[in-house]
Amino acid sequence: MMLPYLALFVLLTLTLATERSGHIDVLDSDTLQYYLQGTAPFAVVIFYYAQWSSHCQALSPYYLRIAEGEGGSQNLIMAYFDCEADGEHLALCAQQGVQSYPTIQFVRGSAVETFPGKWEYTESIRDWIHLMLYLHKPKKNSKQQPLPIG
Repeated sequence: MMLPYLALFVLLTLTLATERSGHIDVLDSDTLQYYLQGTAPFAVVIFYYAQWSSHCQALSPYYLRIAEGEGGSQNLIMAYFDCEADGEHLALCAQQGVQSYPTIQFVRGSAVETFPGKWEYTESIRDWIHLMLYLHKPKKNSKQQPLPIG
């Protein structure tokens, strides 16, 4: 049963450009940098991983399920980023404070939050994503009404 997920995980890790795989984007370094600039009009959840990490391999099927559950949301992108694909990827991960695998971050605008819990508690990852979406809602363009005179 784990073999199909492992095969999908390996397939995703071989991708060197940003691609869409089901409900998850596989990011290249340019796309990750774009999201981290804070100009994207939506939230991004990034799963930083290393191909050799058994913890990443174990979490990947659950992350896929979370992404499938959030797949209808137009305000959220779920993504993978291979920290060890090359030197540039490794440097970007270091800049983001990735010290172990897996690391999950939520990005919206200037807000960058790292999942504080244990990756083994997969339900808490989904709940944390919902909390981040709530806490970092985009501000609606509200035009101020002029004050009445008189």
